Amino acid sequence: MKNEFSFHELKAAERLPSPSGSALAIMQLAQNEDATVQQLAELVKVDPALSARILNFANSAAFGARRPIANINDAVMMMGMQPVRNFALSLSIVGSNRDGQCRNFNYATYWGQSLATAVAISAITARDRTVTPEEAFTIGLLSDIGKLALATAWSEVYSECLSIATDGDKLLTLEREKFAIDHRQLSLMLMENWGLPGIFLDALNLSFESPPIEASRTNRFARQLFFARHLAHYCVADDQYRTTLLPALQKLGLFNSLEGDIFDNFILDVIQQWHDWGKLIEIKTDERITFPIINNNEANPPLQGLHILLVDDDSLILTRLSKQLTEAGHQVNICKDGESALKYVLEHKPQLVLTDWRMKPMDGLTLSKALRGCDIGKNLYLIMLTATESEDSIVEAFDAGID
Repeated sequence: MKNEFSFHELKAAERLPSPSGSALAIMQLAQNEDATVQQLAELVKVDPALSARILNFANSAAFGARRPIANINDAVMMMGMQPVRNFALSLSIVGSNRDGQCRNFNYATYWGQSLATAVAISAITARDRTVTPEEAFTIGLLSDIGKLALATAWSEVYSECLSIATDGDKLLTLEREKFAIDHRQLSLMLMENWGLPGIFLDALNLSFESPPIEASRTNRFARQLFFARHLAHYCVADDQYRTTLLPALQKLGLFNSLEGDIFDNFILDVIQQWHDWGKLIEIKTDERITFPIINNNEANPPLQGLHILLVDDDSLILTRLSKQLTEAGHQVNICKDGESALKYVLEHKPQLVLTDWRMKPMDGLTLSKALRGCDIGKNLYLIMLTATESEDSIVEAFDAGID
């Protein structure tokens, strides 16, 4: 058990993943304020594999080039010096650490899921630009690099941790006990050491848990990373477990303006890009993982939660309330307007409806009146969320059947 962690000692002992070859030369060049894009392009050309991968990314759907990019000079010019630097860094780490000595660390699964996260966050930011897709790709690929670092630096001890840990929280606790640091903290340290911008590190740190809903650029990118992590889990899961993961993924998709056929096509595109990238950088994407599914009726007593329907046209409010109620043991479904909520109640018969007042095309007041007018709605508990302080409005809500 370590009482104190020293990043600099570990780095000096060369026991951490690190860039090499052309990637190291590119990083050194990028530190020079007088460096030119032309000089960077010449360095990239020295590495045929890196050249092919940069051209592939520059012509990908995520990058969104308006015309085919056929040469490295144009690709580097369009991507920019820092994105190319970070891209070379991440691919160098992959190439040098495809396997290792940690027995219980599945290197193929680790890289497959890391690549899925990279492809997913690249596609997500292509739709809603918080950062550029090429920068997002690097963050996604390195988002769990701390796990690889622990498996590299302390292979035997970390192998023991992996064999004992029953879930992610237990693994984090064991890491802190054994190494005085966990893989999340080490990921952030490594990426800071490699010179990745602070906004990326702040967003990554927030994305490890459900991110805050405040509308800053950092929080938006953190929520996108959170969605990308779940999408990556879906990519690597087998067909049976994908069925289990899909409802939660659909909810996250809704908060990212992805629903219906748009959501389905987006997921299929990400999976296809994941396979394509796997072939390009030689990461396996054909090993589908069977996740253990616990029979809750045997392992735990059944939850006594309610079947709740949330109705609001504000995605941020839906995200916050859904998370809080789900964590409290309730079954939560969401609708974004009164019409879809009325249809859901008639078909699925929830026990409680939490609805906003101001929505289109059917508002919460009209929804309440419609529900109270049918047999199902007479025994339904209705709560309305509103910022109004008008006594007349409150009386109007009670008259409509709000509890």
